[in-house]
Amino acid sequence: MASTTTLLFDFGGTLDDDGRPWLDRFEPLWRAAGVTAPPEALARAFYDADDALPRRHDLGDAGLEETVRLQCADTAEVLMPGRPEAARTVAEGFLADSRRMLRRNGPMLDRLRSRYRLGIVSNFYGNLEAVLASEGLRHLFGAVADSERVGAQKPDAALFRWALERLGTAPAETLMVGDS
Repeated sequence: MASTTTLLFDFGGTLDDDGRPWLDRFEPLWRAAGVTAPPEALARAFYDADDALPRRHDLGDAGLEETVRLQCADTAEVLMPGRPEAARTVAEGFLADSRRMLRRNGPMLDRLRSRYRLGIVSNFYGNLEAVLASEGLRHLFGAVADSERVGAQKPDAALFRWALERLGTAPAETLMVGDS
């Protein structure tokens, strides 16, 4: 049996939280902002904004803050039209919580990096490297497999192979840490 040399992480819900996907974290914030839509409608607005984000906006070098603000603004257009302040409030709450968790997890990742090759495999918008850089974490990862950039989404093995090739490691030596 091969020993573990490599750790791959998901980003959203894993590094920026303790296992809660973004929708699960956003929903109570939207409710506190006054959204009364049924859960299915809130989820649909969130996922529609999420899926369209890289097509609606030039994310280029957008960091975490700009990405979250755009996602919230697009979601608010459906859930709370004419209420941009609600989108700002939701974004601020989400960002504060995410940044607290990223600050907490940074030292752990730094310690792990001394023993393992680290990478990220995430269904993201094409700007995950910029998000990591904006939060001071990019240097910790030898590979960042962002689905929008790689052209494959989890659970497609191609996304994982892309990361492993860049890290120079084999699947048998790798563990994946994610929120689902």
